[in-house]
Amino acid sequence: SKGRLQYSYHPEWTDITTEMKYDDVVYFASQLPRLRKQVERDLEQSTMELHTVAALVVRLIDLYNIRVGSDEYAKANNSYGLTTLKSMHVKHIKGDDAEGRHDAVFTFTGKSDKNWEITIEDDHLVDLILRTNRLGVKNADLFMYISEAGNEVDLKAEHINQYIRASSGEGFTAKNFRTWAATHRCAERLAFLAQPQTANDMKHWLGKLPGVESINKLWTEGDWAVPTTQFERNKTMLAVIDTVAADLGNTRPVCRSSYIHPWFLNAWMEKRLLETWNDFASMRRISGLSAGESSTLRVLKHLRKESR
Repeated sequence: SKGRLQYSYHPEWTDITTEMKYDDVVYFASQLPRLRKQVERDLEQSTMELHTVAALVVRLIDLYNIRVGSDEYAKANNSYGLTTLKSMHVKHIKGDDAEGRHDAVFTFTGKSDKNWEITIEDDHLVDLILRTNRLGVKNADLFMYISEAGNEVDLKAEHINQYIRASSGEGFTAKNFRTWAATHRCAERLAFLAQPQTANDMKHWLGKLPGVESINKLWTEGDWAVPTTQFERNKTMLAVIDTVAADLGNTRPVCRSSYIHPWFLNAWMEKRLLETWNDFASMRRISGLSAGESSTLRVLKHLRKESR
């Protein structure tokens, strides 16, 4: 084990910690509208102070599921997250090639040698990325802020986690965003495939997802029929997990064991996901959350009530 500490956990203790971790998912999603509102407010500021640049990074984590990054990891493995990106990792695109007024394209190698390429089309976010990029010396870290003393300072992962804690009033970190993204995306995608779909709806849906190779093997053309056998359901579930792993830049096993709330996977296999999902899917969405996030949170809150 390369001299690393190894722990062995009692199975029941592992169950309890897993339960606590997924309880965290519910707390985090409940606080997310408040956190997003704070980010929105801080992004309106025109100064490049800590709270504005931290809000910019949190917004990018929220939108694109990028890891926050650590200096040690960047040095040891030459792999990057948001706070360790350098100026060379961003390209500015203007004119006809841009989706918006102008775009910023991040190209970098993340954890586990995963290659990321992300196009940011929101003009205001691109403006801020260009402004923070002008700070610091050539090829310094991309995200820098101006301190109260007027110095240009490198933004670190600790700054981001402090910002998240201060804005949500809870002990959350950047990783909570990724756990929530994995859970609600997996839930929404399984709920979609738990219902018959037309060929057109399938095409449109798949066009918006990454990592669809496994789904394309299961569905080649024509209308989507809901899988009925355990074997087919399991293959479909794994194919959905692959799309979520592609969103997060990790692998199917890691995504399944550490990021996705297990209830949705079990309910899918037991053919009871759609029934519970539909109890909540027609409700008005929660302010500050998307429709899919709202349904996912309501399902999880309902489960907590039931299990107590």
